[in-house]
Amino acid sequence: MEITVEALLPKTETLYDYLDDNVRLFQKISRRVFDDINSESFFIRYKSFPEYTKYIKKHYNILTRTANSIVRSERGRHKALVELKKEQEKELCQKIKVLEDDIETVQSRVSNLKELARNKVITPELMEELRNKKKTLHEWKCKLGRMKIKQDKLNKQIKSGHVPTTFGGKKKFSSQFHLLESGYSNFDEWKEDHDLALDHNIFYIGRIDEKCGNQIVQLTPQEDGNFSLKLLLDLPFRREGKPKFIETGGIKIRYGAELLRVYLTAATKKEGKRPITYRFKKRENGNWYLQIIFDTDEIEPRTDPDNGVIAIDYNDGFLAVAELESSGNIISLERIELNHHGTGGRALAEIRDVCKKIALQALKAGKPVVVEDLDFKRKKARQRKNKNKKYNKMIHSFDYSRFVATIERACSRQAVGFSKVNPAYTTKIGLEKYAKLRKLNVHFSAALVIGRRFMGFKDSVL
Repeated sequence: MEITVEALLPKTETLYDYLDDNVRLFQKISRRVFDDINSESFFIRYKSFPEYTKYIKKHYNILTRTANSIVRSERGRHKALVELKKEQEKELCQKIKVLEDDIETVQSRVSNLKELARNKVITPELMEELRNKKKTLHEWKCKLGRMKIKQDKLNKQIKSGHVPTTFGGKKKFSSQFHLLESGYSNFDEWKEDHDLALDHNIFYIGRIDEKCGNQIVQLTPQEDGNFSLKLLLDLPFRREGKPKFIETGGIKIRYGAELLRVYLTAATKKEGKRPITYRFKKRENGNWYLQIIFDTDEIEPRTDPDNGVIAIDYNDGFLAVAELESSGNIISLERIELNHHGTGGRALAEIRDVCKKIALQALKAGKPVVVEDLDFKRKKARQRKNKNKKYNKMIHSFDYSRFVATIERACSRQAVGFSKVNPAYTTKIGLEKYAKLRKLNVHFSAALVIGRRFMGFKDSVL
């Protein structure tokens, strides 16, 4: 499993000045590399990626490891954008199918009403319905045309590999044309914010055969529990007679420090040595942070399914958590409120706190955590406009994928077992089989079915 830990870098003038200068060059090269990779003629102009990496190194006079980090990073970014376009095209196909079915239904109703109008037996109410249906039909056909144009554009982008993108974000770029509405008093204020969005991180990929897992950035454990940093200057920033490294100490790492200490001091792969990737990231407060990225071995869970299970039913605004014993009976029930809806930062912070609490509870009980294996992408794509607006709003406010990813990470950190089960009919079975019998509401009865399904009990409704 990949782990990322973060530490605030000490505010030393030499280090901060170098990072501020280097990030502008690093991101300038990164944008050039992405544009080249995103070009349809990339393999016509360059034979291969290794050859292209050598060209970038020579052209900008940078270290080989820097050029390699930039090219690999931008290749990954481009590949991710192409995959995103494929997902968007799949969702669009489903939306087109739903809209075509709706158009066919309305078209049939319009034809019947027109027949009544031709025979002069239509009522004023039905005449009004005919006018409204014809208007709706026209709007839907226009929408279908726009969706098909978008689908053709997506297919062309996927086939060619050329994906349009805006560095720094389309929203931030567009805000220069609406400064006051976007919260900027003048253009210079916007430009400063936009430059930060463009130039805010430097990325160095590690290798296992290099000292401390990385040639350019090296952390060394100190006796006081902190770490010292040794950063190799890139070629454009070296001066004759001046040191090639910047060194600083007192870096505090809160989470994962002991594990990182083992990996940094290991001499061989068998002892635990591994590649360590570093990202220098500048935030809006002006501080630089060091993100350390490394893989860990799979941790053997310290929980046993024979002890029972903690099952979670995720709902709009709260979690229904049921702790079950080994026989499948309920030990305790808890409703955990989620006060912040949607996909914002507050909602994520709340989910993290809740997931950590559940993981610690599971560790204390010695029981794994189980949730439903839900996917709302298809439901969102198939929803119909003006049909059950409350349900549509609820579906779009769900952030189930982020919740599942967060609870899985929390369980992994605490060495708690985690599983997902088939969500089919959990609510229906719980409502009809357990709600009245055990005096449970629909959500706790669904959580009960989720836990029992993981434990191998077969619940069904006749």
